[in-house]
Amino acid sequence: MSHLEKPDGDPHAATKDRYLEEYDLSFAERWDRVVGWEARARREGTFYRDLLNAAGARRVLDAATGSGFHAILLAEAGFDVTATDGAPAMVDKARENVAQHDLDVRCEVSDWRDLASLDADAFDAVLCLGNSLSHLFDGDDLVETLETFNTVLVEGGILILDQRNHDAILDGTAPPQGDRYCCTGADIVLDMMDARSLRITYTLDEGRSRHSIETCPWRRGEMLEALDAAGFGDIRTFGDFNEHFDPATAEFLVHVGRSPFRA
Repeated sequence: MSHLEKPDGDPHAATKDRYLEEYDLSFAERWDRVVGWEARARREGTFYRDLLNAAGARRVLDAATGSGFHAILLAEAGFDVTATDGAPAMVDKARENVAQHDLDVRCEVSDWRDLASLDADAFDAVLCLGNSLSHLFDGDDLVETLETFNTVLVEGGILILDQRNHDAILDGTAPPQGDRYCCTGADIVLDMMDARSLRITYTLDEGRSRHSIETCPWRRGEMLEALDAAGFGDIRTFGDFNEHFDPATAEFLVHVGRSPFRA
């Protein structure tokens, strides 16, 4: 059964807002170290800027901004960026980082499923990065979120989202977990709690600080199914920022889809 075909009485139904507790002030203050800004910027290179420029996008919504990493990089590159996150502690940290970089980036607390404070057709592109949609355990919530992104995109605008390559994790083909993607100041451990729950634990400060988040291991096919259900087309998938990749070993997948032209 696809995760999108969730049975009634799903035991994970109550977890959809768990991230509000997981990303508390203590974790938000340490998140920049988890991300490892300089190392991550080197790894990503101009990947996201190239995608946005190729699409002719200027107005960008960073819809899971965290501490503002991508919002700041894109604003420095000349894009008109609005940053949102559902976790207030993260938005406070993003505002602090934006101020330190002396940039004009609007930062707001906003859950993906409710972007009412933003105008329809306000953006040429929406980014939702950091495996963020895996905080949704319900297929209807996932499709609803993607549909909400559609409402704030111009016709033909692009959505860029990423996810861990859960297929490789679930199928046992993933290489040993290291710090290939984003971690310089933390150790990461991935634990499958059950078929629909992946716990990610970050350990910092030589073991003195430990933070865990629970995520839903959406498979690549399920994410593509949700994108299709939400109306996105022309979908391309990259593995670890490469168009040609090994689906059995890539750590992260990036999906790029186009918002439909409305009659």
